[in-house]
Amino acid sequence: MNWRLALAGSLAVLSTASLMPVANAAPTTQDIPFNGTVAGSCVFSGTVGGTLGQVMPKYGWVEASGGIPGMAANLPAGQTMINCNSPAQLSTSVPVAVSVPASFNPQKLQSLVYDGINYTTAYSGGSTFDSGAWNKPTTPIAIPMGVDVPLQVGMVAGTRSFTSDVPSGTYEYTVTLTATPN
Repeated sequence: MNWRLALAGSLAVLSTASLMPVANAAPTTQDIPFNGTVAGSCVFSGTVGGTLGQVMPKYGWVEASGGIPGMAANLPAGQTMINCNSPAQLSTSVPVAVSVPASFNPQKLQSLVYDGINYTTAYSGGSTFDSGAWNKPTTPIAIPMGVDVPLQVGMVAGTRSFTSDVPSGTYEYTVTLTATPN
């Protein structure tokens, strides 16, 4: 009989234990922070070099500026496209000779960039090449964010003598465009 009493007692304890609420562990959370900086950047694409030549006999300079309003149409300007992930400022450099005839000693060097509305220029040798079409501001061009902006890039090197031909030979110059994100 003791065994029946023990069995009954055990069953009572087990049934009570199964009805008791179980204490669950409280959930723990942790936030994971993320941060970073995306630098402003610009990409040039579709770059095509310009063609240098003497505009007319006895004009003492070589030029490549065709396609830019007010410039000689027969000597194509260089072209490129720019796209920036933030607003940017575009400036240009004075043309740098890569290869020119030894007897060519330009008194003036100037580059000109046109975005379809605005111009910027850089020059050396005193003032701009002339007071006409080359007389543009040196203020950088504002480049909007996320827009493909086509650019025409012209340059001139020489003197405005109107009395001498430029020496025959191969002329190579480089104009550097610099885009500075804001």
